[in-house]
Amino acid sequence: MGQSKQKEIKKFEQTFKYNDAELGVIKGAFSDTVLIFAIRKVFLQGELNETEVKIIKGLSEGAINILQREILPEIDLNAPLMTLSDAWATIDFSGELGRMALNMADRQICIDYLTQQFGVLKGETKQKIFLRDMVYNANKTVEQNVIELSARNSIIKHIDTKLNFLRSLAGQKSETVEELKERMRRDSNR
Repeated sequence: MGQSKQKEIKKFEQTFKYNDAELGVIKGAFSDTVLIFAIRKVFLQGELNETEVKIIKGLSEGAINILQREILPEIDLNAPLMTLSDAWATIDFSGELGRMALNMADRQICIDYLTQQFGVLKGETKQKIFLRDMVYNANKTVEQNVIELSARNSIIKHIDTKLNFLRSLAGQKSETVEELKERMRRDSNR
């Protein structure tokens, strides 16, 4: 078997979301609490101080790519089994059609907002969608109030959850994918 075929087969043996190199980026970037809070401020449209601006500008492309995979994932057909997801994958389709329509409108706002904030993080985009505007306003329709407030709350919870996950992953003890597989095999034999 040729070396390129072996690499291709090896690539599909990965059973975890992140490989060793990506875990290294996560451990290097997301163990810094100041960075985590600066990223949170960017995504929730807070004011950054000078130090936070420098930290954000110093984010590596690898760290930004991992943030994107975590916060605004897209379907990656080369991802390990049972890890496929995108921003639409968790829409709740239980209940009545009207509620599902509101959920989809809410999700579109979340996607547009997060896409915008990734542009802001990279210094490429100005803000047009404001989190502070996604609150109750008597001048909006009931439907628009529900959609926007739901989107706002989803964004806040999503950002905190994903940043906390990356911080937790960064704090785990160092272990290669192979070591982790072996430990899991040993643990399952108990």
